Amino acid sequence: MSLDLKGGDRQELIWKKGTPTPMAAARVSIEQKEESKGNEENVKLIKGYRQKVEEELSKIRTGILGIIDKHLILSSTSGEATVFYYKM
Repeated sequence: MSLDLKGGDRQELIWKKGTPTPMAAARVSIEQKEESKGNEENVKLIKGYRQKVEEELSKIRTGILGIIDKHLILSSTSGEATVFYYKM
């Protein structure tokens, strides 16, 4: 992969990568830290909050993919645009 990505390629790369590894590591370390301290109440709160956020992100992602499928791909006029939307 080239380091000089164009705007659309950058967006595609960011979209496909999802949550950055350091962020995921921080989330896990917070849970582990609270578990090691024996703070079961905090662990339950953390897991509940994480579940809410993941469900919300899933709904948003589903909505975005629906818009791409139902509107952007159907209305794209060039082959390049269609391919770009399919890659997303």
